[in-house]
Order: sequence, then structure tokens, then C-alpha cells
Amino acid sequence: MDGVALLRPEEQVFTATYPWNWTPAMVDEWLGDLRSLRDLKRSTIRSYSEAVRSFCHFVSDPLYEWTATCEDRFGTHPVQVVHEWNTAVHVQDNESDPKKRAFTEAELHAFFAHCDDEVARIRSLGRKGWLPAFRNATVFKTAYAYGTRRNASTTSIYTCVSSDFRTRTLRRHLDDTVAAALQTRSGRNV
Repeated sequence: MDGVALLRPEEQVFTATYPWNWTPAMVDEWLGDLRSLRDLKRSTIRSYSEAVRSFCHFVSDPLYEWTATCEDRFGTHPVQVVHEWNTAVHVQDNESDPKKRAFTEAELHAFFAHCDDEVARIRSLGRKGWLPAFRNATVFKTAYAYGTRRNASTTSIYTCVSSDFRTRTLRRHLDDTVAAALQTRSGRNV
């Protein structure tokens, strides 16, 4: 219901009435205006229409008796105004912007090969920089393999290469190992 609460003021401004007075034609016009005038993405429009559909389903469900209450108070009752024929349908596997499309398998292999080639090229020149290039190639492959996003990937880079983090982690593992060994040894002696 939180999504509906966010939508209600906008709906009221558009139609100058409450959602239970809407008609399917009003919903169709509202969703069309969202797409054409406000230039919202199809997924956003679908989420708006689904919020209104859920609200109308809730308010017209006989279990909650809102229909009778609205009939007594307002002289009308809510009906479902969002249908398959007046909403955006989810038909594509990927609705993202074409500029943000995923790599094809061939492009992915070419990208990873280029990363590896850069490491070899920099190292063969005898110059500094091959280790960061190797790190970057590894991060790209790991990010792809585990599906991490940019922030998670960069955070893991700085966490893993930080000497302070390595020192604290090593110290913690050594302390745990020593403690476990002493506990096992003292357990056997008892």
C-alpha cells in the first residue's frame, strides 16, 4: 500500500477525483500521459499501474467490506479499472535502455582477452603498471562471475588490498588458530 500512497496525490491532480471514481479510460489516458509527457520508462509505468491495480483489488475485495462502506458514504463503490488491455505488458526479457545492454558472449570473451593482453603487454615492456592491470582484469572477471555491481566491486578492491585490513585479518586468523590449538591441547590434557 506504500506505493499507492505515493501515487494518490498525482492521480487526484490528473483526474480531480479519487481512484474509486476512475474509469478505465481515465487510467488509459493517465498512463499515456506519463509515457508521452513525463517520458517515464515502461517499467515505471507498469509499476504505477500495478500499484493502482493492487489498490483497486484491495478496496473492491468483498473480504474487507469496503464496497458496502463506500456505497453508504459516497453513493458509489470502487471497481477494478486497471485491466490487461489498458496497461503496459511485460513482454521483453530486458527492458533496460539499449545503451546499457549486456555484453554478448563474443563481446565478453573479447573484453576479457583484451584485459589479459594488456597485462601481458605492460609486463613485456618491463614497466610498472602490470599489477594494477592484472588486478583490474581480475576484478572485471570476478564482478561478472558473481554479478556484483560497481560499488561492491570497488569496495572489495580497496578492502582486499588495504594493508591495514590484511594485517587485522591476518592477526585475527592467527589469534583464532592459536586459541583453537591451545583449547584442543588443553582439552586433551584434561
